[in-house]
Amino acid sequence: PGFPISSSGMSDAGSGPETPGSGRAKRRRTRLGATPSEFGEGDDLEDDKDVPEYEYDLTHEKLDETLSKGLGIDSRLERKIKTCFQQFLLRFKLEGQSEPRYPDMLRKMAEENQRHLDVNFGHLQQWSAQLALWIADHPARVMPILNETLLFEAALKFGTYKSLLDSEETELRVAVHAFPVREPIRELSTRHLD
Repeated sequence: PGFPISSSGMSDAGSGPETPGSGRAKRRRTRLGATPSEFGEGDDLEDDKDVPEYEYDLTHEKLDETLSKGLGIDSRLERKIKTCFQQFLLRFKLEGQSEPRYPDMLRKMAEENQRHLDVNFGHLQQWSAQLALWIADHPARVMPILNETLLFEAALKFGTYKSLLDSEETELRVAVHAFPVREPIRELSTRHLD
């Protein structure tokens, strides 16, 4: 749903001759360090509001097992995390509200030309408890995926961020706040840095 495809069989490399200007279209589809051959021809920057929940449900995924074996996050799971967070940004509603919360926050971020989006940890827990747990347990692995997704979504809607994407800069950050666990500053150690 609009994110890089890493599977080797899903490439458009060698699918035909390059035409003038086609490099620009492929560049537009290139997201955050991915090569143009990682995308299918129908994979353009588009708004994916109607993604079925099974495509981003992380309930039965096993990130801890994968990481404990020394393996990184595989491309399928990374794509699922991106889709889950993308849908969170597009659809999450506070109880009693009729409008999603984060599209307005994205708009405000763009108006103020900010490079971060404040996301409430409690909102993430309500949306996907598994994603919230992974953010808490493996921030160094999961937060870059969320940052990449934020840049992609911002680039879809705002020219300022689209130029960032075209220049392959990845400087938008998801700032998670209202984390429920607090550590006294005197008890912080190097294990807290991961």
